[in-house]
Amino acid sequence: MFRQLAPPPPPLNLGHLPPTFLFKARLTMEKRKELREKLRACRCRVADAATDASLFIGDINTPKRCEMELRRVGIIVSAAASQATIGTKKWTIQVVKLSWFTKSLEKGQIEPLEPYTLLIADVQLASQTRMNTPASSPTAPPSELAQATEKKRKEILERAKADAEESPAPKRARYGGPKGVDSIVSITKKAPLIRQTTPTPSPERDTEERPEPPEWVKTKNTYSCCRSTPRESPNALFISQLKVIKHSRIIGGDQIGVRAYSTAIAVIQAYPYPLRSASEVVSLPGCGGKLARLFDEWKSSDPEPEKRMISSVKELEESRVYQTLKNFESIWGIGADTAAKLYYEHDYRTLDDIIKQHWSKLSNVQKIGLKYHEDFSKPIPRREVEQIAALIQSHAEAIIPGVQSMIVGGYRRGKEECGDVDILLSHQVEGTMDSDFLWHLLKSLENAELITNTLSISTQRLQQEDPNRSFKSHSDSLDKALLIWQTDKGGLRRRVDIIIAPTICAGTALLGWTGAATFERDLRLYCEKERGWKFSSEGVWKGNERVPGTFGWREEESWEDVEKRVMEIIGVGWRPPTERCTG
Repeated sequence: MFRQLAPPPPPLNLGHLPPTFLFKARLTMEKRKELREKLRACRCRVADAATDASLFIGDINTPKRCEMELRRVGIIVSAAASQATIGTKKWTIQVVKLSWFTKSLEKGQIEPLEPYTLLIADVQLASQTRMNTPASSPTAPPSELAQATEKKRKEILERAKADAEESPAPKRARYGGPKGVDSIVSITKKAPLIRQTTPTPSPERDTEERPEPPEWVKTKNTYSCCRSTPRESPNALFISQLKVIKHSRIIGGDQIGVRAYSTAIAVIQAYPYPLRSASEVVSLPGCGGKLARLFDEWKSSDPEPEKRMISSVKELEESRVYQTLKNFESIWGIGADTAAKLYYEHDYRTLDDIIKQHWSKLSNVQKIGLKYHEDFSKPIPRREVEQIAALIQSHAEAIIPGVQSMIVGGYRRGKEECGDVDILLSHQVEGTMDSDFLWHLLKSLENAELITNTLSISTQRLQQEDPNRSFKSHSDSLDKALLIWQTDKGGLRRRVDIIIAPTICAGTALLGWTGAATFERDLRLYCEKERGWKFSSEGVWKGNERVPGTFGWREEESWEDVEKRVMEIIGVGWRPPTERCTG
C-alpha cells in the first residue's frame, strides 16, 4: 500500500559497520529478536549466521566467555590480535559488550567501540592436515601423477587463502536485513570464516602446458589502461556469468564487490587465451582463489561450454526478487538505491505498481524513463547512431563553421548496437565556441523537432583560455545536454548526450568519453598513484596546473592525434578505442 509519509530516520546509523552477529547468551528468544530488530532499524547489517559476521555483540563480560560463545557457533580463534590488526589485510573479528549498543541508543549517538571491546582475534583456519589430505587409502602410496596433482592443488589453495584474507569487510547495503538487498548479495557472496578449499583441478587440465603469458601478466600489472582489451574474448561465456554476479552486487549496494568483479572481468577480457584451469586463473593479476573456484565450478558444470553455469548465477536468474529489482533499476533515472526503496519500502512488484501508486512522487526524469522504457530498452544500430550524429553535426556547423564532432562511448569502441548516443563537439581554433553555443544548438534541434524532451543541461561556462584552473573546483565540468531524440514522428525515442569540449581539453575529453568504465577508472588511478596527477575529461593536472603537453589542439593534428599525445604523455601508451573494452 502506498505510504504518504516518508519513513522516520533511524535512531542511529550503523550502516558503516561490518556484518554483525548477536550472541544468544543470557537473552531470551523474545529479547534477542527485539534487539536484532533494533539493530536493523539502525541500518546495521545483522548476520543470521555467525560465519558471515566480523563484529559480534553479546551480553557477556570476559574474553574467556567470548571464546566459549564463539566456539558454540563454530568459530575458533587464535591468540588475540592487537588493536592495530583491525583494518589490516588479516581476517579478524571483534567482540563487544551489548551495553555498547544499549548506551548508544540511550544517548542518541554512537559510542566508540574500543571501551566496550572484549576481544579482537584472528580466525583460526581449518587445519592444513584436514584441508590438504587427499581422499585416498592411507595404505596405498600415491602415484607420481597424484603427487603432482596434490602439489598443484596446494599451490592454488595457498593463493585462495591469500585472496580470502585480503578481502575487506563488505559495505553494508542500505535496505538490508535477511529479506533486503543484502540477501541478493549473499547469493553470490560466500565468506565462511573456516575457509573452504579451491576445488581440485583435474590432472589433465592442470598439467597441460600453458601458453606464454602477456607481459602485463608477468609483471602483475593491474591497470587496464596499460594493456589492450579487445571487444571479443575467448573467455566470453565465463565473463558473461561474472557480469551477472557483478550486477547483483550493484543492486545490493556492495561497491567493494562491484570493484573486485570489474577488475577481474577486465583482466579476463584482456587475456588472449582460453582459460583451462583454476591455477591459470589465479596466475592473472586481480584474480584470486574465489575467481578460481568460480571458474572450476563453471567449467565442471557441463561438458558443453554453452550450457555451463555457476550455481549462484542460476539462483539469481531464478530469483523473483532479483529480477524485479533488476527491472526497476533498468528504468532510466532510477538507480539501485531507488529500486530497493520501491521494492522494500513501498512493496511494489511491477512497473504498473509504480505508475499507478507512485507516479506523483517520481521526478520528471523518472517519469520520462518509465514512459519511454520500452523504447530505451531497444538497442540502437550503428547506422542509426551515425544518422543522429550527422544531423547534430549539420546543425552545429550551421551555427559555427568548422565545428568537429566525434561519436564516443560504446560506438567508438566498436559496439554493433548501443544503448544511447554520445557525441562530442569541439573546434580546432581556440575561443571559437563561446559559452552560449550549446544553447543555440539545442534551440536549432528543437525547431527541427528532433528533440522531444530535455532531461538535463549542465553549463559551467568553462574558461577556455585559462590553462591553470584548479582541478578541485572544475572536475569534469564540460557543458553537456542529456536529451530524448526522435528522428521521425512515430519512431523510437532515443537517449542522446551532447558534450562540448573546448579546444584546450579536446584530447582529454575524447580520452575520457571513449573508454569503458574500468578503463577510465584505472586511468584516473594510474595518474594519481603512478604520476601524482589528477585526470578528468577536462584535463590533466599536477596540483593546480595543467600538465604541459596535455592540452590544446595543434594546427597539424587531427582530433585523434591530440588524444594520442595525451596518452603518451600520461605514460599509458596509445591503443585504439576498440582495445579499451574492459566490460
